[in-house]
Amino acid sequence: MKLLALIAMIGIVGSGTAASAAPSNFEVRKAAQTQYGCTPAPAGTQLKVSVMGDSLMTNWGVQDTPDQGWPERVKAQGATHAWHVDIGSAVGATKITDFLPGGGGWWITECVRNSQPDIVTMDWRTNEQLANPIVTPAQLKANYLQLMDHILAVSPGTKFLIVNPPLMMYPDAFRTPYTQQQYIAKMIEVRDERGTCWLDLRPFFDTSGSFAWEQLPDSIHPGKIGHRMFAIGIYEALHSCSS
Repeated sequence: MKLLALIAMIGIVGSGTAASAAPSNFEVRKAAQTQYGCTPAPAGTQLKVSVMGDSLMTNWGVQDTPDQGWPERVKAQGATHAWHVDIGSAVGATKITDFLPGGGGWWITECVRNSQPDIVTMDWRTNEQLANPIVTPAQLKANYLQLMDHILAVSPGTKFLIVNPPLMMYPDAFRTPYTQQQYIAKMIEVRDERGTCWLDLRPFFDTSGSFAWEQLPDSIHPGKIGHRMFAIGIYEALHSCSS
């Protein structure tokens, strides 16, 4: 399908419901659920997608102009609500461990159980490198597998789309004993072992697979150009994964 035709047919609807009371240290996660919602998709929805990941998968970088975020860009393309995206992502600097049982994403189980997404997009790597203690590449892989099993236990028909973001160029990304490529290699192992869908966003940026300066205005998060590139890649990947 031609990309322009694909863009024209896509619409996203988000809806939110407040979570039950949570411990005070989980209030940020509670706010994320209230904002993005975990409710069942409207009748007639063709594809339900839940987006989970770190700040690269939310509107960070365009907080002041959220309509420029990649989910909002997808929503704006369609005149009909052909797709429903149920964004189950927390905000800020999150790690995959936040979404595991006992982590800050305490509401993920019920979120997925309620929404029964066709596809869950998963994007974690950068914050694992910056954690203290650092999450090793092997532990990142184990965390991916555990979260997949956790989701499948309450939503057996869900597929997974692993998103590999562009390489981060800010100095802290290089302070770990592990390279970004070592983390990516473990993500690819998960893809191959589980047969998941895969989106490598590096080719959508410059030839090095990283953000150009104008795509990364705060040195960490994608700006308007970066979110547009995310949207282009995610359009294509979701259609491929849903077929």
